[in-house]
Amino acid sequence: MVEGLYKNSASMQLLIDKMSAIGNNLANVSTNGYQRKGVFFRQLVAEEQALERNQIGLRNLHTENLTYNPHRFSPHVHTSCCRPRGMQRRLDGEIATFTDYSPGGMRQTGNPLDVALNGEGFFTVLTPDGVAYTRDGQFSLDATGNLVTSAGFFVQGEGGPVQITGGQVEIAPMGEIIVDNEVVNRLMIRNFDTEGLARVKDALYRPLHQSGGEPVESPGVMQGYLELSNVNIVREMVDMIAVQRHYDANGKVIRAHDETLRKSVNNVGK
Repeated sequence: MVEGLYKNSASMQLLIDKMSAIGNNLANVSTNGYQRKGVFFRQLVAEEQALERNQIGLRNLHTENLTYNPHRFSPHVHTSCCRPRGMQRRLDGEIATFTDYSPGGMRQTGNPLDVALNGEGFFTVLTPDGVAYTRDGQFSLDATGNLVTSAGFFVQGEGGPVQITGGQVEIAPMGEIIVDNEVVNRLMIRNFDTEGLARVKDALYRPLHQSGGEPVESPGVMQGYLELSNVNIVREMVDMIAVQRHYDANGKVIRAHDETLRKSVNNVGK
């Protein structure tokens, strides 16, 4: 019976994390280049559970790769799922988030500084905390002619930070930046093994290891377009309703267990 309390409380924690991910997805439905976040539960196999029960040194789940790796999805955040929280850790598995790297739709803007990637890769930008990568190509020029993101980060090219001083700007499919018919730089577009990327902000990523990524041979840069978020509002709303129902059901089961335990304790006392 107590075992049931543990299992239902662990399930509720998973559902809380799922609801948080859904809320974050809905909040970023209009964020250019945003890639939806999901949550899943990786259960320990019987041998691992036996090691834990017998208090034999269990490997550190935080430092190992997850076995769950479906197409397009990449798990990259690890948190242990304990039962119950605040007491002795009895691991059943772990809760992990994953990012859906499938592309979003394209929206034509007509702005010559807006660019989208029709394929793999990330734009390289320089933030106050170092180099990072994004699919958000909503760029503009600052007061000194530097190409910057909507957050003010400097866009990086193969020849250093991109600076545009001139009239007509053309950005070619290979990423070359042509100003007044002269190539001045080329966008630095890199691709990564997505399992090695960590999200540091809504549409901003940084590699987990010190790696500059691999150059993308044919990035398919589309000038005058922006990549939309890949969040499906209907799907997220349906998931939200399902999570809420499952959470309520687990709460009812816990209350039933609690009532049964209360009656058992009172009867033993008599």
